[in-house]
Amino acid sequence: AADALGIGKTAIQELCARGRDSKEKYDDLDQGIKNAMADVGLSNLGVVQGGWLKTEGASIRFKLDHKTDPVDLAKSIKDSLADVIPCPKIDGPKDLPKDLCNFIPLADLHVGGQYGDPKYLPVVYSALEKLISSIPKAQKAVLLDMGDLLDANDHHGLTPASGNNCDVIRENHLKNTLDALGIMRFSTERLLETHEEVEVHFLRGNHDETSYIAVMVGLYMFFGDNPRVNIVMTDDDFRVIPWGKCCVFPHHGDKAKWEALKDVFSDQFPDAWAKAKYWRFVWTAHVHHDKQREMIGAVGEHFRTISAPTRWAQLKGLFSRGGIQCITLHKQDGEVSRKKVNLKPLLLQDRKPKSIKY
Repeated sequence: AADALGIGKTAIQELCARGRDSKEKYDDLDQGIKNAMADVGLSNLGVVQGGWLKTEGASIRFKLDHKTDPVDLAKSIKDSLADVIPCPKIDGPKDLPKDLCNFIPLADLHVGGQYGDPKYLPVVYSALEKLISSIPKAQKAVLLDMGDLLDANDHHGLTPASGNNCDVIRENHLKNTLDALGIMRFSTERLLETHEEVEVHFLRGNHDETSYIAVMVGLYMFFGDNPRVNIVMTDDDFRVIPWGKCCVFPHHGDKAKWEALKDVFSDQFPDAWAKAKYWRFVWTAHVHHDKQREMIGAVGEHFRTISAPTRWAQLKGLFSRGGIQCITLHKQDGEVSRKKVNLKPLLLQDRKPKSIKY
């Protein structure tokens, strides 16, 4: 409702509150109260909680109990929006380079981590906005969750396989899931504004082996009727994303190294491997830092996380820099552009408490 009217949520709440001011309720008021309201120019019964009726030599306190007549919230919203024209469906941009595709790998976002750090989500949204605003024009965009979108698989806050404790908010796994869905929805909507087609993939991670499915299904239900969006509904561990004579072969990277993954993809997907005559990219996450290496017939690459190092990682000395990036692939020329958004590094000295003087 707020989006449709172009106003804030608080204003919508005020509009809903006006639903209390029905003609029937006003007609039932004592005439003295009506007169008192008229004297001060009040016509909205919903804003009146009570007051004084003053006459010569006497005054009477009155109070209106709005709770006796519950607000029909749905009706209030419907009435408030009766004259609002729905936003027309916005077509995709035209005349985009048809040989280009923007790939955005989101590696290890760990939503809900750092015990639900409230500063984390604004950082994620800001980084995504900066990145998507700067990428080249292209016909297609591929948004790729590389795994560990959620820091925990459920309210227990443990990694499913090893049972390691996660630095995660445990008591509200639903909020973590909705926050992750919000990030993926925002990214998809922004990419739709500048691309003719958007394709979204979700990969399992060692932290969210099954919980990512809820985010995938939620995003599919939201964009399911949009012909320009393809939410790939599958829990396959190995993916193949072709683009002309290029192909991206993504995997979370926690179970196998690049060489083994290269063998799996070439063996299990021989047609896609052969069709990608010029460029093959084996992309992984999991290790939270950037690394790239040329292999015979393919390029292996890890991607950085955007989340801060957990206490476990800090004790291991793993203070990787955070950031996200977009790789633009040409159907024949391979990688032709790369845009990055780097985050301010975590510095322990900035978090030390001030010394106490005695």
